[in-house]
This record gives sequence, structure tokens and C-alpha cells, in this order.
Amino acid sequence: MHFEQIVEEPLAVIVLDCPKEVAKERLQGGAESLARVDNDESIRKRQLGTFANQTQEMLEYYDPRRLLIRLNGVSPKDEVHSLVTAAVDEASANSSSITEDIRRFEHHNACEAS
Repeated sequence: MHFEQIVEEPLAVIVLDCPKEVAKERLQGGAESLARVDNDESIRKRQLGTFANQTQEMLEYYDPRRLLIRLNGVSPKDEVHSLVTAAVDEASANSSSITEDIRRFEHHNACEAS
């Protein structure tokens, strides 16, 4: 993916799963509460279509790499926030653990080489 060429491979990719109808309602609610100019049914429909097309490619790319974390996006906002926070914390902890293992391995090899 292009992202890795610019930055690096992500620790995790979090997907909030929810039915299309829930996503529509949330897009509409967000647009109304923020008084957005794009609060129009045809625009929301296009946004969902674009999201679905781009997301499918991403899912197919990251799922086999075991980086995909699927969370229930239907829950109340504070619950979804807690789920996302826990997933990010876990991915960071796993990354720290892997990084530490690599450092130990490199240190061990450097000691054996000298």
C-alpha cells in the first residue's frame, strides 16, 4: 500500500463495523450537529460508496497481515471510544514487546560477534 511507502507499516488497522443504515444515520447526525454544508442525502450516499470501495481494498490488504482489528461500531460513542483505546493500547504494547525482543536479539548477536 502507498501508506507504507510514505510512512511505515502500521501497528494495527482498526475497523469499526456497523450496518450501512447506522453509518448513514451517524453521517446525517454529525452533519446536522456540526451544521455542515455537505448535509445532503446524495453527498452522504457518495461518501458511503467511496468509503466502502476504499475500505474493501484496505481490508483485503491488511487482513492477511494480521493487522486488522474489527470492533463493534454500533455501540454508544463512549463504548466505541473505550474499545478503540484498548485496541490501540494493546497494539502499542505488542509493538513494544516485539521491539524489545528485536533489541535483545541484536544485543545477543553483537555480544557473540565480539
